[in-house]
Amino acid sequence: MTCKAVLYDLGDIFFEAHYWREWNYTELRTLGCFVGSFAEFYDEYDSFLEEVYTTESLETYESAFTKFLLHAGVPDRAAFTARSFAKKKEFEDNRVLFDGVKETLIYVHSKAMKNVIITDNESGEEEVRNTILSKHFIDQFIDLIVTSKDVGATKPDPKIFFHALARLDMKPSEVLFVGHDRDELEGAAAIGIATVEYNNYLGRRIHTDYTIAGLAELTNII
Repeated sequence: MTCKAVLYDLGDIFFEAHYWREWNYTELRTLGCFVGSFAEFYDEYDSFLEEVYTTESLETYESAFTKFLLHAGVPDRAAFTARSFAKKKEFEDNRVLFDGVKETLIYVHSKAMKNVIITDNESGEEEVRNTILSKHFIDQFIDLIVTSKDVGATKPDPKIFFHALARLDMKPSEVLFVGHDRDELEGAAAIGIATVEYNNYLGRRIHTDYTIAGLAELTNII
């Protein structure tokens, strides 16, 4: 293929982003408020957060989180939320880029290709760039950021992928998408984008064009 751009999910592709969910999962199981697998928790939790990622409503991350706790039957939701969000901040303050991320972004640019982030996020493009990316000193290597908040759709909705392609003025056959979640990878594949599976910590079976153990392996594919 002729690759003109690499599209990346953000969390769990550039850095760890699921440890906080694992913390919540463990705590809720300890309280007897959840009995399923982590993958089941992941899906149920996401169903409550989707509105936060896609609308400009008065729904906030914390209010959606509170609704999830109510659904789960957590007895003292205020206390649990305080502990949980303190843990969230701790994880975010201490997370680091995965090995090879910065080097891979630089390599992609050296081949005259674009680096693009497509993320389900409660923040818009500029906030993601000015906070998350600048904190890790990689904002200068990212050519475009497409967030669900700005587009009004989350992956695997084709709308978010087509929005990115339109801004790049590229066809699906001219880009790669790197993701970890089955839904997002299948969504990209459904519109003709070549897919790369990386960091599939949920362990779900996924059919992709490529599978990598580290982001630096993208250089072999490109």
